[in-house]
Amino acid sequence: EPGDTIYLDTSDYFLSGGISVDRFDAWDESTNLVSLQQGDVSLTIQGSTNEVAGGTVLRFFQQPVAIVMTQAMGVVVRDITFRHSPAGSGIGLRAYLSDYFTAEGVRCLDGQMGFDIDNSDVVALQHCVAAGNTEQGLKSTESANVSWTSGVLWSNKYGAYQTGPATGS
Repeated sequence: EPGDTIYLDTSDYFLSGGISVDRFDAWDESTNLVSLQQGDVSLTIQGSTNEVAGGTVLRFFQQPVAIVMTQAMGVVVRDITFRHSPAGSGIGLRAYLSDYFTAEGVRCLDGQMGFDIDNSDVVALQHCVAAGNTEQGLKSTESANVSWTSGVLWSNKYGAYQTGPATGS
């Protein structure tokens, strides 16, 4: 529900299905967007900050996308590591038509693509890592104001890839 925080405890989770968040979980498009434009959050998915104990690691087996946001405006994902098996398969995190999306401390490792931002405006990726992906670490398609701040793009075929008339940094 909009306004909720979902907490994921410190652990290694083995998942056979992907996670989907849509507008009914986050923010109805017909709702007044002023609060999102002012920085409010609709839904937070919060992983563990206990890195010494391993943090929150979600391992996905033969899934095309680990977590996908579709028309889910104002969602924040924090402190989660996404890993794919077999290595080189799947997308870590995908935001499609999901304006005002934020990822903080998210790691997308060993997939086909780390972060896929598609037709989503005002996206902030802060302190994130995309490493060991066989294609792009970050792909931005037709998305305006996508920012990658204090993050690491390491050992991907392409670090960052942008298509369409978009702006970002």
